[in-house]
Amino acid sequence: LTKMFFEGRTQKAGKHIKAFASEVLSAIELLHLFVLVVLPDNVLVEHVKLFHLMVDIVSVLTLGDGALKYAQKLDDLLADHHELFTKLHASCARNC
Repeated sequence: LTKMFFEGRTQKAGKHIKAFASEVLSAIELLHLFVLVVLPDNVLVEHVKLFHLMVDIVSVLTLGDGALKYAQKLDDLLADHHELFTKLHASCARNC
């Protein structure tokens, strides 16, 4: 990803990012590394948990046909992510 990847990729504050799927997958990996290496353990605890859930979901989905054996795990991850997302981003969850 370029140094200025996130700049100019959104139309307005609060709107979704515009990028190719491969760019988003790369961004998730890089942001995950940032979360693991840079953020202290006591910062944004619930948001970090939400991010880790997303990383786990994407990890399963990128397995292709291999994801089938993790269907129940994926269902649990999606439910946990949904619950925490609606708790942390209630206004977005209602308006998105």
